[in-house]
Amino acid sequence: MANISPSTKNSMEKSVSSARRVMIVNSYKAELRKNPKLTVQEARIFISKQLGTGQRTVSNVISEYNSGKTVTSPSKTRNKPSFKDNRRRDTILNDHLQNSPTNATYVSHRFQNELINICNQVFPEHLIKDVKESQFFSVIADESYDISGKEQLSLGLPIYSKELNVLADCAERYFKMTIFIRYVDSLILSLKERFPEENEVPYSIFQLLPDYMRKLNEHQYRSFTEKISKNSKIQKSKDVLDILKELEQFYSSVFLAICIGLSFPVTNCTAERSFSTLRRVKT
Repeated sequence: MANISPSTKNSMEKSVSSARRVMIVNSYKAELRKNPKLTVQEARIFISKQLGTGQRTVSNVISEYNSGKTVTSPSKTRNKPSFKDNRRRDTILNDHLQNSPTNATYVSHRFQNELINICNQVFPEHLIKDVKESQFFSVIADESYDISGKEQLSLGLPIYSKELNVLADCAERYFKMTIFIRYVDSLILSLKERFPEENEVPYSIFQLLPDYMRKLNEHQYRSFTEKISKNSKIQKSKDVLDILKELEQFYSSVFLAICIGLSFPVTNCTAERSFSTLRRVKT
């Protein structure tokens, strides 16, 4: 295993620790694996913003590494977040990283931790406020592990706002919109399935009910009788079979029951049962 070179000093006469130099080299090697054509200048700018280290210090460490001196990597490498892929997709982030001063990029771990703490204070207040204003919400738990192996549990609260939830000013309107209208819609669909259009003609016989006939005037009554007499021939029935033929369309179940009843034999049937033991007599 190669040795780590002793701590050196940068241009500001501040010592650069071995751990810091190892982090710079690891970041440089990670970026080289992603982009073999990466120049030292690009790596210097990116690593300086990523680790919060001066560009001259990063350049000296990279030059020392490229000159042949070995710097061992720790057994457990640190996976630092890379902004390279995001810079290509996000123009705002790219402009911020290129044009902002070095001390105002806010990519250092200190600034990131401070921003996380601020979000931890602000977001729960707004979230609790939204939960209190909304009457319906659900809890979603997302369990995962971070880089260090620690278990992380995040909670999500998808809230149904007033636009998505059916709210009303009074109970009558609320139940009308949520229950009554849906019930009527379901009832209409059930009636359409129960009474299709092809059965409208047979069901028209219910128009001859006494209540309906009382509402008919003499002119309507005569017109109905004339229409029936012209379109149908009423004959005297001779037996039950003639009636069944006329009413088979209206009473299909009754027609089937009568046909089964007519097929029964006329003779009576008796059942006999034999016993394996003799009748016991009390003594």
